[in-house]
Amino acid sequence: MSNSPITRYPGQGVDVTWDKRLCIHVGECGGAQGDLFVAGREPWCEPDVTTAAEVAEVCERCPSGALAYQVKDGSIAEKPAPRNTVHVTCHGPLFVRAAREWWLRHPWTC
Repeated sequence: MSNSPITRYPGQGVDVTWDKRLCIHVGECGGAQGDLFVAGREPWCEPDVTTAAEVAEVCERCPSGALAYQVKDGSIAEKPAPRNTVHVTCHGPLFVRAAREWWLRHPWTC
């Protein structure tokens, strides 16, 4: 197993990546219908069990941005949120949606 913080789950039509540095374990992925993400299974993510559109929809719901996808035929492209937003939760994390370029200009450290 790799020591990389990013794990790649390749599929025939779409690849999924998970960045453990960003994941806050809200469970949005595991709560999705179907068998795309199944806790305790190895591999945890199997992109080939559903459509590329469903993979995109589930990955885009990830509140931390830890999940990303790439559709191999280019029919669906991951895109940043239309505007930068921050959602504050009581005693919890901040959920930030912003274009990658914004993050590069405003680096935060944990």
